[in-house]
Amino acid sequence: MIIYNDEVRESLNTLKRKVYDLSIMYLFDGKQVVQDGEKILLLQKMCKGDDFMITLRDGISYKLKCIYLHLDFLKQIGDGHNKKLANTKDSIKQTQLFYRCVEEHMFLVEDIIFHLISLFDYLGNLIGYLYYGDSKRKIKWKGIMTCCRKPEWERKETGSEKIYKSSASEYLIDINDKIISKLQEYRAELIHYKYDLPSGKMSINIFEHDFSQFSVYTPKELLKIICAIDNEIKKDDKVKIYDALSILLKSISLKTCKIVDYLTSDLQKTIKLIR
Repeated sequence: MIIYNDEVRESLNTLKRKVYDLSIMYLFDGKQVVQDGEKILLLQKMCKGDDFMITLRDGISYKLKCIYLHLDFLKQIGDGHNKKLANTKDSIKQTQLFYRCVEEHMFLVEDIIFHLISLFDYLGNLIGYLYYGDSKRKIKWKGIMTCCRKPEWERKETGSEKIYKSSASEYLIDINDKIISKLQEYRAELIHYKYDLPSGKMSINIFEHDFSQFSVYTPKELLKIICAIDNEIKKDDKVKIYDALSILLKSISLKTCKIVDYLTSDLQKTIKLIR
């Protein structure tokens, strides 16, 4: 599967817009209605100032921008090193440039993984705040998962089971089990135990004695996560890092957009009763 840069950017921007609309609905006591076959957002008077909701919303937006920027840097590094390698005739310098490029790819991959994990802690805090206000404004992703799986814990902590019974609960568990928990385990390996350098290939035109092109491939442990997302990819495939991350980010964006849609629906029905 090939996903183009514009597709990833659009999927991330769609998620950012949905989170923005959710925050506006919360702040202005709004509701979604269908008019002429299209969903529109009707806003009423603004509720009392809510700096924390704005902080959460802007924090999520910031994380999404960071993720896309790092993905864009990844492409720029690849293109830039290809040009440098093509203009370098010395085989030793070519090899040095190649290994530097492989390392720089992984620098950015780690940054993207870290920002993704952070993004879902922000999302967890947003969900906790929507359902329970200040008391659960720092619940993080782990706390949301506990609520989704253990209603007795949520009831003990809050006196209710709003998150466990929410429309989004099933989808929160789904994205966690298929992607987020695996990314957390991968991040833990990177932080505490070992780095995970990707493999690469440098092609030489033996007739012209010139560098032709190079490719940097997804590390094996990260590729296992991608395989679970895209059934067309196998664990022994050579998948370029940029392509693998594009698949990962688009899948996360689509799944998270669905979660935000359910949160929006719940907000209209019950969540705003906490205020």
